[in-house]
Amino acid sequence: MQMVVAKSLSPSFILGMDFLMANQAGINYALKPPMFTLYDGLIELPFFTRCDENNGVTLARTVCVPAYNEAYVQVETPHRYNNQEVILEQPPRALSVSVARALAFCKNNKAVCRVLNTNPYVVTLKMV
Repeated sequence: MQMVVAKSLSPSFILGMDFLMANQAGINYALKPPMFTLYDGLIELPFFTRCDENNGVTLARTVCVPAYNEAYVQVETPHRYNNQEVILEQPPRALSVSVARALAFCKNNKAVCRVLNTNPYVVTLKMV
Protein backbone atom coordinates (compact mmCIF):
# COMPACT_ATOMS: atom_id res chain seq x y z
CA MET A 1 0.00 0.00 0.00
CA GLN A 2 1.30 3.45 -0.89
CA MET A 3 0.51 6.63 1.01
CA VAL A 4 1.15 10.21 -0.04
CA VAL A 5 1.86 12.89 2.58
CA ALA A 6 0.87 16.45 1.76
CA LYS A 7 3.16 18.90 3.58
CA SER A 8 2.27 22.40 4.77
CA LEU A 9 -1.51 22.26 4.54
CA SER A 10 -2.66 25.64 5.78
CA PRO A 11 -6.30 25.67 4.75
CA SER A 12 -8.82 23.21 6.09
CA PHE A 13 -9.07 19.89 4.31
CA ILE A 14 -11.66 17.15 4.11
CA LEU A 15 -11.02 13.43 4.26
CA GLY A 16 -13.71 11.43 2.49
CA MET A 17 -15.20 8.14 3.65
CA ASP A 18 -13.36 6.36 0.81
CA PHE A 19 -10.00 7.52 2.22
CA LEU A 20 -11.00 6.63 5.80
CA MET A 21 -12.13 3.12 4.86
CA ALA A 22 -9.19 2.42 2.52
CA ASN A 23 -6.68 3.37 5.24
CA GLN A 24 -8.55 1.89 8.22
CA ALA A 25 -8.79 5.41 9.61
CA GLY A 26 -11.10 6.97 12.14
CA ILE A 27 -11.69 10.08 14.19
CA ASN A 28 -12.45 9.77 17.92
CA TYR A 29 -14.27 12.91 19.04
CA ALA A 30 -14.75 11.56 22.59
CA LEU A 31 -11.09 12.32 23.35
CA LYS A 32 -9.79 15.83 24.12
CA PRO A 33 -8.27 16.81 21.74
CA PRO A 34 -10.00 14.61 19.14
CA MET A 35 -7.72 11.88 17.78
CA PHE A 36 -7.25 10.88 14.13
CA THR A 37 -6.06 7.27 13.72
CA LEU A 38 -4.73 5.35 10.74
CA TYR A 39 -4.33 1.60 10.22
CA ASP A 40 -6.56 0.62 13.16
CA GLY A 41 -4.72 2.82 15.67
CA LEU A 42 -1.15 2.16 14.52
CA ILE A 43 -0.72 5.89 13.85
CA GLU A 44 -2.41 8.47 16.10
CA LEU A 45 -2.53 12.21 15.42
CA PRO A 46 -4.26 14.66 17.77
CA PHE A 47 -6.40 17.40 16.22
CA PHE A 48 -5.67 20.92 17.39
CA THR A 49 -7.26 24.07 16.06
CA ARG A 50 -5.08 27.07 15.31
CA CYS A 51 -7.35 29.32 17.39
CA ASP A 52 -7.29 27.10 20.48
CA GLU A 53 -6.11 29.01 23.56
CA ASN A 54 -3.89 26.03 24.43
CA ASN A 55 -2.34 26.18 20.98
CA GLY A 56 -1.78 29.90 20.40
CA VAL A 57 0.53 32.65 21.59
CA THR A 58 -0.23 36.01 23.17
CA LEU A 59 1.72 39.25 23.25
CA ALA A 60 4.11 39.60 26.17
CA ARG A 61 3.68 43.41 26.09
CA THR A 62 2.05 46.16 24.03
CA VAL A 63 4.07 47.01 20.89
CA CYS A 64 3.86 49.82 18.31
CA VAL A 65 4.94 48.87 14.79
CA PRO A 66 5.77 51.88 12.55
CA ALA A 67 4.20 52.22 9.10
CA TYR A 68 5.77 49.96 6.45
CA ASN A 69 8.10 48.31 8.99
CA GLU A 70 8.71 44.95 10.52
CA ALA A 71 9.21 44.15 14.18
CA TYR A 72 10.32 41.24 16.29
CA VAL A 73 7.71 40.79 19.01
CA GLN A 74 8.05 38.70 22.15
CA VAL A 75 5.09 36.39 22.66
CA GLU A 76 4.06 34.12 25.52
CA THR A 77 3.63 30.45 24.65
CA PRO A 78 1.62 27.71 26.36
CA HIS A 79 3.56 25.86 29.07
CA ARG A 80 3.45 22.56 27.19
CA TYR A 81 5.72 24.00 24.47
CA ASN A 82 8.44 25.14 26.87
CA ASN A 83 11.95 24.11 25.71
CA GLN A 84 10.63 22.97 22.33
CA GLU A 85 10.65 24.24 18.77
CA VAL A 86 7.31 25.36 17.35
CA ILE A 87 6.02 26.80 14.09
CA LEU A 88 4.53 30.28 14.43
CA GLU A 89 2.15 31.33 11.67
CA GLN A 90 -0.61 33.78 10.79
CA PRO A 91 -3.90 32.98 12.54
CA PRO A 92 -6.94 32.40 10.29
CA ARG A 93 -8.62 35.64 11.39
CA ALA A 94 -7.54 38.93 9.85
CA LEU A 95 -4.91 40.97 11.68
CA SER A 96 -3.69 44.52 11.18
CA VAL A 97 -0.18 43.09 10.59
CA SER A 98 1.19 40.04 8.78
CA VAL A 99 2.88 37.30 10.79
CA ALA A 100 5.86 35.55 9.22
CA ARG A 101 5.71 31.77 9.34
CA ALA A 102 8.80 30.71 11.26
CA LEU A 103 10.36 28.01 13.37
CA ALA A 104 10.87 29.38 16.90
CA PHE A 105 12.27 28.02 20.14
CA CYS A 106 10.17 28.44 23.30
CA LYS A 107 12.24 29.22 26.37
CA ASN A 108 10.70 30.20 29.73
CA ASN A 109 7.30 30.13 27.98
CA LYS A 110 8.35 32.86 25.55
CA ALA A 111 9.28 33.02 21.88
CA VAL A 112 9.95 35.73 19.28
CA CYS A 113 7.55 36.38 16.42
CA ARG A 114 8.26 38.51 13.33
CA VAL A 115 5.46 40.81 12.15
CA LEU A 116 5.15 43.18 9.19
CA ASN A 117 3.05 46.34 9.12
CA THR A 118 2.08 46.98 5.48
CA ASN A 119 -0.15 49.92 6.43
CA PRO A 120 0.66 53.62 5.91
CA TYR A 121 0.10 54.21 9.65
CA VAL A 122 1.44 52.97 12.99
CA VAL A 123 -0.22 49.81 14.30
CA THR A 124 -0.41 49.23 18.06
CA LEU A 125 -0.56 45.58 19.10
CA LYS A 126 -2.05 45.33 22.59
CA MET A 127 -1.77 42.62 25.20
CA VAL A 128 -5.01 40.80 25.89
